[in-house]
Amino acid sequence: MKLTLHFGILFVLIATGMANDTTVASGAGSPSENIAPPKALQPVHPITDLVLIYDGGQRRQPWTVDRFRPYVYREAEGQFDWLFDGFLFIEYLAKSGARLCPITSRKDATKRDWQELMDHYFQEGESLAALDQLLDVLAVQGHKPARRRQVVITLPTPITGSKPGQITAGLGWGQLDGREMDFSDASDRLKAATWYVDEVLKRWEQRRYKHLSLAGFYWVFERAWKDHQTHIIGDYIRSKSSRLYWIPSWPQGRRNWKDYGFDFVYQQPNYFFHRQPTPPDRLHAACVFASSCGTSMEMEFDDGLLKDERFLGYFDEYIAAYEKFGVWKAKPVAYYEGGGTWGKMAASGDPAVRKRFDALSAIVIDRQKRVDRGFVFSQDAKTSP
Repeated sequence: MKLTLHFGILFVLIATGMANDTTVASGAGSPSENIAPPKALQPVHPITDLVLIYDGGQRRQPWTVDRFRPYVYREAEGQFDWLFDGFLFIEYLAKSGARLCPITSRKDATKRDWQELMDHYFQEGESLAALDQLLDVLAVQGHKPARRRQVVITLPTPITGSKPGQITAGLGWGQLDGREMDFSDASDRLKAATWYVDEVLKRWEQRRYKHLSLAGFYWVFERAWKDHQTHIIGDYIRSKSSRLYWIPSWPQGRRNWKDYGFDFVYQQPNYFFHRQPTPPDRLHAACVFASSCGTSMEMEFDDGLLKDERFLGYFDEYIAAYEKFGVWKAKPVAYYEGGGTWGKMAASGDPAVRKRFDALSAIVIDRQKRVDRGFVFSQDAKTSP
């Protein structure tokens, strides 16, 4: 989407023809461990409205109880309503500045960076703990959602290099089981990925959050190449009764995304930002593509709408397009909001900004009420104008 936060546009510029792959290969090696067959999981998506929570990297504002409030619920004129039911804890740059997926020319993240990311998410008083604490406070006040709130955790990309099919470095990540991992070897990349999954699952079990469930892991790279072995990583995650999520940039989504091991996919239109000439029919094209291959959609906005009325117009176009194509009516939706814009909209005194906050809030609240009554939003719902 953009390099500073959601960086999909970068890969449109550097792509070298891999977007139309139709096969998935096993790569140079095989996992060093035997991965159990994936478990048969219910295909029903546990999340209807998934908001992206940028957390864990450089210069991020802490996610506290109070900061989470406008994301969890809205209280207006004596009426209490639930908002987002899913929270994607996402990061692409470690606190050290190293990259957690193949972007830019920054150095590659190490095992220590991966551990620090987990440490941050599972710390006391902020991040996951703050979200759970807020829900606990609300429960004491008599507000308890019909469903537990769902969490998705970022999975750093166990690969180096920024070109399709190219591994530019191997050593330097760190050791597992007393042996230095060599990321030029597919089996070592898989070993690192499964280690991270196991560590997150262990920490989650230890924390025993009262109001949260772990829905799955997020493939943070907005592209998927054969060398990433996502189909094997996805199998491993499903063997642990979890799921693998993905939000590809435009036009990096894949019609055969299931072959790549993903369970739930949201297509980015990359329309809001207008960082390069963007066709006026981009939202239309993205909705048609998502419907044709059975994926959900991402709603996109950021601080631009707080400063420039043009971006208020782009925001309105998303609302209208998703209404026209039945996205709001039928599909799960992910929400990229610039790493804090939603909270700023909630606190804004600008009538134009508040109008947009109220409009999207009303949509999310209505969708949540429908789910609470038993409606099932499905990413493979066929939608059309």
